[in-house]
Amino acid sequence: MRFSKICIAVIILTMAFSSIFAQELGDKIYKELTVDGEKVSRLFKYDSFAEYDSKGNKIHHKASNWENWWKYDSKGNLLHRRTNYNEEEFYEYTYWDNGNLKKENVFTAS
Repeated sequence: MRFSKICIAVIILTMAFSSIFAQELGDKIYKELTVDGEKVSRLFKYDSFAEYDSKGNKIHHKASNWENWWKYDSKGNLLHRRTNYNEEEFYEYTYWDNGNLKKENVFTAS
């Protein structure tokens, strides 16, 4: 009986600390940032985050009420964009003989 009370207490404490320290979009968090060499300390709203692949292409961006995902080809050209609202765009490219980009076509799925 004592063991189960300890387990329950540990679970409750873990949940409490997780919710205190978790940073969810829309949360207000106190941050210290440096802008032009000057420290700025204040309460900010955690507004959005973005993820990038190893080539520096943005592959995911999430804000409080929307989300985007991107896919790229080996040249770094955008191939596909999808949103959490089921909107999709597909991209097609044609090139000059010297390899430079000639034309980009964008197709929106309906």
